[in-house]
Amino acid sequence: MILEGGNIYNHSGLSRNWLHQDMLPGNVQMRRQVVYNATGYHYQEGCQFILVDHGGGCLIVNGDAYSLEAGSCCLLFVHHFYSIKPSQSVPLTLLSCLFSYSTYTFLTTISQFDFLSIDVPSPPNFANFSPQEMVHIQRIVAALSKPGIGANGKSIPFLLEWLTRLHRQIGLNKYHST
Repeated sequence: MILEGGNIYNHSGLSRNWLHQDMLPGNVQMRRQVVYNATGYHYQEGCQFILVDHGGGCLIVNGDAYSLEAGSCCLLFVHHFYSIKPSQSVPLTLLSCLFSYSTYTFLTTISQFDFLSIDVPSPPNFANFSPQEMVHIQRIVAALSKPGIGANGKSIPFLLEWLTRLHRQIGLNKYHST
């Protein structure tokens, strides 16, 4: 698996290198150019990122948050990670699990939600998704984009429980921790 390393930017344009090769297992290599899109979940005691590449491969990373500045997005140091082999169905499957498991109630557990922008050389390709699937994705994005979601945010134990259920739904059976 090739992980493309680079900078994630907060809304003020500040950046920090978000992942280093020495944090990764031997079978995951890092390149310099970023080709991933990222969506961040900012929890009171940690955060998680779902990174989906253009080929449909996915790496889900979970760890302690590093705040760029007060009230802004946060980054993480890698504690746990799951790898999924490239498959066109993976991005939609992940989004479907997020949406179907939550039915919007999951969103009330988020203390703050920020979309993170990333250096992407080309826009993501949604050509393989049907119009119905695109509507599904747009509903998720719209729900997660609402300001002030989840004033009663919960912490890491809930996040790990949610991750476990998510990965059962998409058939993952390996859990790696550093």
